[in-house]
Amino acid sequence: MRRILLLAAIGLCGCGPPRPTDLAHKTRTGAEEIARAYFTSILNSDWPAAYETLDRASRSWCSLEQFAARGQRHLKRMGFAPTEVNLAVTETGDNASANAVFRAGSKQFRDGAALRRTESGWRVALPRNFGA
Repeated sequence: MRRILLLAAIGLCGCGPPRPTDLAHKTRTGAEEIARAYFTSILNSDWPAAYETLDRASRSWCSLEQFAARGQRHLKRMGFAPTEVNLAVTETGDNASANAVFRAGSKQFRDGAALRRTESGWRVALPRNFGA
């Protein structure tokens, strides 16, 4: 009898596993989408698409041709041809960081990028040592 009362009390107070509608939903600001576009484009060697995600400052010092050459060197340094990329993005105000893990079988390569919120949305801030 005690067990039945205990179960009834738990049921009445709303305890139990959370339902999907109770879980907090992540607000989409666009940072994750831009980071995903950037790293997926690198994975696929789609240099024009990856270049489109860069901020104005990065484009001012790195042309598409330079970016493509640097990107090819970056992929070569991984030491394997990645087949997938997993991503985690953390935002703080107008800045975000993206951590990517490129994989092929048991091989993996960790990479990252800084993102900035601009007047036209989130953009990747290319590090000067990318593919250098």
